[in-house]
Amino acid sequence: MQAKISLKPVNPLRIFPLNQYINNLSLDINTKSEAVILMDKQGNIEYINHVFCEDSGFKLEKGKCLNFREIVSEKITQNTLLRLWNTILSGKEWKDILHFKKRNGDVEVSMTTISPIYNKSGGITHFIITKNVSTENAEQGQKINNLIKYSYFGNIFCSLMHELKSHFALIKMNFNLLQPKSVEEINICSIIGRDLERINKLFSNFSQLSKDKELELIDLNVRDVIDYSYTSVEPLLRDKKISFINNVEPLIIKGDYQKLKCLFKNLLNNSIDAIEENGEIKIWSKKANDYHLIYFKDNGSGIKNYDKIFEPFYTTKSNGTGLGLAIVKKIIEEHNGVINLIKSKKGETIFEIKYPL
Repeated sequence: MQAKISLKPVNPLRIFPLNQYINNLSLDINTKSEAVILMDKQGNIEYINHVFCEDSGFKLEKGKCLNFREIVSEKITQNTLLRLWNTILSGKEWKDILHFKKRNGDVEVSMTTISPIYNKSGGITHFIITKNVSTENAEQGQKINNLIKYSYFGNIFCSLMHELKSHFALIKMNFNLLQPKSVEEINICSIIGRDLERINKLFSNFSQLSKDKELELIDLNVRDVIDYSYTSVEPLLRDKKISFINNVEPLIIKGDYQKLKCLFKNLLNNSIDAIEENGEIKIWSKKANDYHLIYFKDNGSGIKNYDKIFEPFYTTKSNGTGLGLAIVKKIIEEHNGVINLIKSKKGETIFEIKYPL
């Protein structure tokens, strides 16, 4: 919901003189549920309404300067901040999810709009920031909690996992030197080999989940990323006689190539595990509002316990690690997107990815 301003500015806002504009903000917005911030081109904040003060704990004090950097969380990547400033300084409106910091250190997630303000000569002088604080989306609020949880896992276990992987590599190397002769020895080695592969997969998935590397954003064609992910699982699809249909439009997005490739590979593996044989995996896309919508469908066995599927280590599969979908959720949220399971029953499971334009 945009702030209701009595001067009825158009987008982009063209307000002058500035003092009159601030007076109108004070009179017309202080009774609303929307936090309003006015900042200059250097990020120095010149006005905040009472909603923002009450929600954040910040206030403008005489003789002290409050800057945009002080009210946003350190968890916002430099790439995101650079993209934000490039957008608004070019005269365009920014609308996306941002992590805001409160004075007590807490972090909240809000859908935020930042619009430029022009002077009579057509030059940008200020920006107005609006964010709704009365109807915080629970799903968005959970997003920051998940990112914190994953970071916590990484800090606690990374050194331990590195030590275990070193021992595991030694065990696997010696196992490969074994030369079973009897039928019983061959069967035992087969069982051990499968368990070793499962442990190796667990190490790989946990490493991906715990990584907190900054995104390397480049222009990507989503269809090409999916096709490349398909090549890595093609043998599994062929063994199970599963057909794969990629009907995604050639969408150009900003994304981290390696992470998005991992995302789609994990979704493909999840569908392959759910299909016994002679199945189908289909992906398609469309645009809606401020998002690319990507749909991922399979005709496997379906998913139970919807509310737990994205939790780390939760699995109903005998050979599953419980990390695949947790990795998918982490990656899409790092890109300010959302993934939901919108339908699941025997013979039809559909995931929806909402990727910001």
